Amino acid sequence: MLELILRNKEWLFSGIGVVALGLIARFILSRVRANRQESLPEFDTGRSASPSSWLPFSSRHAPTAFELRPISFMIDLAQTLPYIEIRYYAVNHLARELHLRDASVSTFNLSSTPLLERIPLAQEFKLEPQSTTMVIFRRALTDSEARVFGKEPQQYYPRSAAFSLLARAKERSKELTFGPVAGMAIDGWINRPPT
Repeated sequence: MLELILRNKEWLFSGIGVVALGLIARFILSRVRANRQESLPEFDTGRSASPSSWLPFSSRHAPTAFELRPISFMIDLAQTLPYIEIRYYAVNHLARELHLRDASVSTFNLSSTPLLERIPLAQEFKLEPQSTTMVIFRRALTDSEARVFGKEPQQYYPRSAAFSLLARAKERSKELTFGPVAGMAIDGWINRPPT
């Protein structure tokens, strides 16, 4: 046994050393993170759309009963009737069901294009307790809007746009509001007809 250890001491002890150093580093980092979280006030900036920032629900401070977090947009010019579609995560922080009924993207601005106004919720959505549901806002583009978006230069990477929105949900007989929020950013695409 001693002979086996002596023959393989380099990889054996280097492996144990790596594990030991890893455990020490993990312990130190967890202490630093714990100290940082204790010193920061509890608030949510609403800038992150990653699921890890809002799940699990019991471990975070919920600033509102529900919120909408941007996913992406699509301006589809390839359809017979061109349209804009914007997708959001609707996050219900409550332990009760909500009905998202009245919501609209008040303004949508893609860099050099004209401002799009009043993009409504595509349908009513039921938000299960403490859950996340993807919701869609959609409206047809006018001919003049479609022509302007058609003149935008072709890009093979996502475009950024700014939006403002207001949403209302109903919990039994109580109405809850999210927003108005303004100047928020969202990334997306312009889908063009094949040439």
